[in-house]
Amino acid sequence: MAVPVAQSWSSPPMAESLRTAAVAEGCPDGILLDVNLPGPDGFEVAALLAAACGEARIVLTSADLDQVPAEVMRACAAIAFVTKQELAVADLETLFSG
Repeated sequence: MAVPVAQSWSSPPMAESLRTAAVAEGCPDGILLDVNLPGPDGFEVAALLAAACGEARIVLTSADLDQVPAEVMRACAAIAFVTKQELAVADLETLFSG
């Protein structure tokens, strides 16, 4: 089943722009975020988005990492990490619906 994408932010946005856009345009229910972003990395962006969009479910992804330590996940308020190799078969709908 396809998961609709309501908003897409591409890199390299500045942290303040993300926060402003999230407030102005409304917060998404779910965010799929690559951790390897230029400028502020995905962990920083996840923490900023979590602060601006407290209810948004954040799933991190990366082609370069196999896992993210639990303390890092908690610090940036992410609910899950899925490698890019696993994205094609990941049940994102379940992850985002809780």
